[in-house]
Amino acid sequence: MPEPSRHITGRYRQGMPPPAERPPVADRVQRPGCLLAAGLLLAIGSAAAAALFFLLVLRPSAPVGSNAIWLGIDWGRAAQKDEDVQQLAGLLRAEGIGTVYVWTTWLQADGTWSATTFPTIRAFVDQFRRFYPEARLDAWIGIPAEVPEYRLDDTDLQDTVAAFAAQALTEYAFDAVHLNVEPVWNGDENFLDLLRAVRQAIGDEAVLSIAVPPDWNTGASGIPVGPYTTADAHWSQEYKQRVAFLVDELVVMAYNSGLSTPEDYQTWMAFQVTQYLSALESLGLNTQVLFGIPTYDAELPGHDPAAESIPAAIAGVRQGLAQSGDAARYFRGLALYAYWSTDALEWEAYRQHWLAPDRG
Repeated sequence: MPEPSRHITGRYRQGMPPPAERPPVADRVQRPGCLLAAGLLLAIGSAAAAALFFLLVLRPSAPVGSNAIWLGIDWGRAAQKDEDVQQLAGLLRAEGIGTVYVWTTWLQADGTWSATTFPTIRAFVDQFRRFYPEARLDAWIGIPAEVPEYRLDDTDLQDTVAAFAAQALTEYAFDAVHLNVEPVWNGDENFLDLLRAVRQAIGDEAVLSIAVPPDWNTGASGIPVGPYTTADAHWSQEYKQRVAFLVDELVVMAYNSGLSTPEDYQTWMAFQVTQYLSALESLGLNTQVLFGIPTYDAELPGHDPAAESIPAAIAGVRQGLAQSGDAARYFRGLALYAYWSTDALEWEAYRQHWLAPDRG
């Protein structure tokens, strides 16, 4: 059983409730008109404003994208106006985002679910689906593995998670389940048992997506190493494969590396891509991989936005794909962490470095 002393303070928090969202600048600039133009000019300059106005308002809808984003608690915990949900759906469609991990709940220390979103989450799912029916909506379910004691070996917990995963698909009408269990150390058999229980509960046809850690301790020549280098702070290729057998989608949380330069982060990101894709190459599965890129504010020493920038992240993904050969077919797209922290300049960087080359 993993020891609580291995926990890296401050690192594992994505499986906990996300902060209340502040509307990104991009959300506040979608309505045409004089106020829109004035706000854009003041906020980001006339040239950027004109480009953003075209991209969000005038540009025809893009096809359903293969990219994803984590959406925070505010959307599910209160009733939403149709116009706000329509704007959200329109933005995500335009940006090639076809999968949305919608924060739904987390398993509290006492083994019960936080019920903050339960009264209204189904209404949001139905609303969003009206405006973007092609998108896949995942129930983002957070499961802290140490609170502070390790608990994944609790079979009652495994049954609780499995039952709620099924409930998310039936009662709340999600298209898929996205489990965010942290931390999971290399070789943890209890995590595999949890995935088996969830798979049995939701059936073989339902999509099971999970957030997974990057390789902290790279152990490879020429690959930068951040501060998170405990012996099992990465998954072996064998363990990656065992996990991949049980799920449909791996979403690598490829940030909080602790690196201090964009060049190091790009190299580190490329390594994450090659390692996860090569792990799948020999399995003959349909499991796909997305790579999370950060848009949130500084959380030193783990995340320095000057180093873990969108351009560096995307350059690393492209470098890794180029190095992966045939294994690149298991790559599905990028996942932005997170919607509530992505501002207008970050959306523009994402477009320029990721979408623009594909759109020509």
